[in-house]
Amino acid sequence: MKDKKDEIKDEKYDKKLTIPNVLTVFRMISSVALFGYIAKFGITSPLLITLATLGIGATDAVDGYLARNYGMASRLGSILDPIADKIYNWGLGITLMATGIMPLWPLTIAARDAIVFGVSTYQFKKNGLEMKPTIPAKLKMALQSAGTISTIAFGFGDSGLSLIAPICMVGAIATVIPEVICIKKKYFNKDKSVEETSKINDSIQNDFQEDAIKPIEKSKTLEYNEPTQDIIYDNPKVKKKTLFKKHY
Repeated sequence: MKDKKDEIKDEKYDKKLTIPNVLTVFRMISSVALFGYIAKFGITSPLLITLATLGIGATDAVDGYLARNYGMASRLGSILDPIADKIYNWGLGITLMATGIMPLWPLTIAARDAIVFGVSTYQFKKNGLEMKPTIPAKLKMALQSAGTISTIAFGFGDSGLSLIAPICMVGAIATVIPEVICIKKKYFNKDKSVEETSKINDSIQNDFQEDAIKPIEKSKTLEYNEPTQDIIYDNPKVKKKTLFKKHY
C-alpha cells in the first residue's frame, strides 16, 4: 500500500504542464527558429546571434534546476529534455555545416552518439537498465556547445580565437573513449559481479554448514569416550579401598 505522500509525488511526476516542460518546449521552438534564420540570412550579426544562442541554451540549465530543486520533475520532462538538447546541439551544428560556416568533420561526433544510443538500447532491452548521463557525456555536451557557439562568435579556423571551435570539437570527439570505458565498467560488469557474489554466498554457506557439522562430530566422540574415562577413573578407587581393608 502506498502512502499519501507517495501518491502525491506520483501525481506530481505525471503532470505535463510544468514550468520546466514549458521551457523545454520553448527551447525546441526557438532553436528551430534560430536555425531557420541562420540558414536563410547567415551570421548577419555575430554578437546578437551568439547572445540568442546562449540565451536558448541557458533554458536547459534553468529547467533542470527547477525540476531538481522545486519538485517539478515529470516523466514528460525526462523524455523532452534530451530531445531538446539533441535538437539544439545537432540542429545548430548541421545548420552551420550546411551554410559552409563549419566543416563536415565534426559530424564524427555523431558516431559517438550512435554508439552510446546502441549501448543504452541494448542495456534497456536485456537488463531493463536506464542509462543515466555520465561525466564524459556531460563533458562532450559542454564541448560541443562551446564549439558551435564559438563558431558563431569567432568563426571556425586555425588561428586566433577561431581556433577555439576546432579544439572544442576535437575534445568532444575524444570523449568517446572514456565514455565507452565508463559505460562498460558501470553497466556491463554487473552480470559478472552477480555471478561472483553468488559464488561467494555459496562458499560461505558451505563453510557455515561444515562448521555446524564439526561440533556435532566432536560431541559424538566425547560421548563415546566418557564411559572409558569413568571406568579408568573408578578402578584405582576400588584398588585403594581393597588395600586399605587388607591393611586394617
